[in-house]
Amino acid sequence: MPRYEKQGYAYEASKCLLQAAKNSLDIKTLLAITTASNVASQKLLKKLGFQFAKQATMTAEKEEIFLYSISL
Repeated sequence: MPRYEKQGYAYEASKCLLQAAKNSLDIKTLLAITTASNVASQKLLKKLGFQFAKQATMTAEKEEIFLYSISL
């Protein structure tokens, strides 16, 4: 919803999930995907510390997707 955009909610929630994945679930690596056109999600992933890993094309939708990863 537009009125809740750009207020940091996604960042704060994602940061908590990353901490839980590391501390409570002992996860070592997380992967994330987003479409090439979703620039806001790409910026959020980079801000969280994810690194771009790979670009691919979803065949059925013919849409470019980006794969990101982070080591915890």
